[in-house]
Amino acid sequence: MTRLVGEEWFRAAAAAFVARERPNTPSLQAYGATFAAFLADFAPAAERPYLAGVARLEGFWIESHGAVDAPVLDATGLVGSP
Repeated sequence: MTRLVGEEWFRAAAAAFVARERPNTPSLQAYGATFAAFLADFAPAAERPYLAGVARLEGFWIESHGAVDAPVLDATGLVGSP
């Protein structure tokens, strides 16, 4: 996201988020879950309405990157039971 808004802007937005949203879990991955909603209501982001969507997309990437892999369905599972 810093490529879209610059490091200074992002740091200011992150600082405002941290001041408003105190963590309630030790996981940093979970802590940013409400960042997209924060950006949607963050007045300095009004000129960039796409930022909340970008933050949501980045949140989905973080969630999927840290997710446990599901077991792979093998060929016998595709055939089904007789």
